Formats: sequence, structure tokens, C-alpha cells
Amino acid sequence: MTAKPFGEASLIVTMLSAAAGGAVTMIYTLFRYGRSDAPSVINGSLAGLVGITAGCAFVSDQAAILIGAVSGLLMMAAANWLEAKRIDDPVGAFPVHAASGIWGTIAVGLFSTECGLFTDGEWHLLAIQLFGLTVLCAWGFLLTWFGLKLI
Repeated sequence: MTAKPFGEASLIVTMLSAAAGGAVTMIYTLFRYGRSDAPSVINGSLAGLVGITAGCAFVSDQAAILIGAVSGLLMMAAANWLEAKRIDDPVGAFPVHAASGIWGTIAVGLFSTECGLFTDGEWHLLAIQLFGLTVLCAWGFLLTWFGLKLI
């Protein structure tokens, strides 16, 4: 898999994803709360940026818009879930970075222009992305658990 040369294409894809994340979040909060919630819209844009980071050189403009929109919605769903569980995350770090980052990593395997599941029908890259996520989550959990036990 080869990346596009860094330049205008990657920058446009990145900006499209951020704009889609912010726009979808603005529309969601407008209909849910009757007004647009500025902190949620900002976090939606950040979620779009986090979601596209893994694949900005490998996905099309249309896929970037979809990735950003889904990132914004996942960010809102994770924030609502944390609130329902009464878990304090005042700046939305978990919804923005974890939920959108996991989705963005999976999205590379789905939307890569060269070997993505939805573009070429290939499962290999998606399997690699899922394996990487599994290893990363296990590593983070175990390192945190051992560190807290040590403390």
C-alpha cells in the first residue's frame, strides 16, 4: 500500500473530515437540545481530525467526509454514555480520542483506496488494523494495570 504524496490531497482530506465531524455534531446538538452546543461542535471537529489521522493519505475525499461524520457521531455517543454512567470527563478526552481513534483505525481497512474492504473487497488490511487495535488496547490496559498496582 502506497500513500499519496503529502501535500494538497492529504490536507484536503483532513479538512473535509474535520468539517464533517463538526457539521454533524452541530446538527445533532441542534436537534437534540434545540440549540447548537459550541463545545460539542469543537469536539466534533477534533473527533473528525482524530478519525482521519490514520488514513489521511489512503482514503478518498468522500470517504474522509464519511469518516469525519461518523467520528462526530461516535464522539457524541461516547460522551452521552460517559454521562449516563456518571463518569467525569469534562473535556471529552475519551470520546474524542479513543472512540474516534478506534473508528479511524478501522476505517483505514474499510476505505483505503488500494486495498480497503469497501473499495477493493479485500479483508487483509482490515484484519491487520483490527489486530493492531487489539494489541494496542491490551498493551495500554496491562501497562496501566501494572502501573496502578505498583503505585
